[in-house]
Amino acid sequence: MLLTNRLYRNAAQLTQLVRALISSACLANIAHQYYLFHQASLGHWPAPGEGLASEQRADVLTGVQLLAALLAFGALLTWMYRAYRNVHALPGARPMHAASVAIWGWLIPIINLWYPCRIMQEIGHYTVRYAHPNDTRLASRWDYTVAAWWILNIVSFVVTRLALYMDRSLGNSLTDSMQYDRLLLCGYIISIGASLLTFALLRMLAPHEQALLREPNAPPVPLEPSIF
Repeated sequence: MLLTNRLYRNAAQLTQLVRALISSACLANIAHQYYLFHQASLGHWPAPGEGLASEQRADVLTGVQLLAALLAFGALLTWMYRAYRNVHALPGARPMHAASVAIWGWLIPIINLWYPCRIMQEIGHYTVRYAHPNDTRLASRWDYTVAAWWILNIVSFVVTRLALYMDRSLGNSLTDSMQYDRLLLCGYIISIGASLLTFALLRMLAPHEQALLREPNAPPVPLEPSIF
């Protein structure tokens, strides 16, 4: 039996947009903070309290951004689990993993480097090919979009780990602070890109999910070899 997934997909899309919006606010604040450090390095010190206010805003925005990221992650996992369960319910479908892998595949180290990507790929392939058996164009576009989405997620994770490491070893010099802010700027840009690309993936699949619910008994279509 296929599960209606529209509500969960909309929640996943909305939380990704919120995450992107808050990351944009964090990016603007860090850019301002970097500007203040740069001015200070040239001998133009900011007005009393301006630097402290910027740091306080950064602390608040970082906390809000973390909350938004957790909500977006939870909403995406919920949608992926239900979408992958729908794949298992298709007549003749032979997905590579159990439906629960759509959740715990994200959480176990090492295998989470590729399992979520494969699950997302399978969801797109099966959904499109059962909903529209004659549509062969989206499968290739889906593969490349998923590849870009996953690369952004991996890079975002690496940059986040580097930022945490640098934060623990950060010195008191302006040079150290400016290097740290440059890393944060890169991290927020990547985070915004990952959020928007996740939104685009969900939007791309939406009409095919709806069509699949209307015609769940379409004949199975074999999957072609993956680019992964």
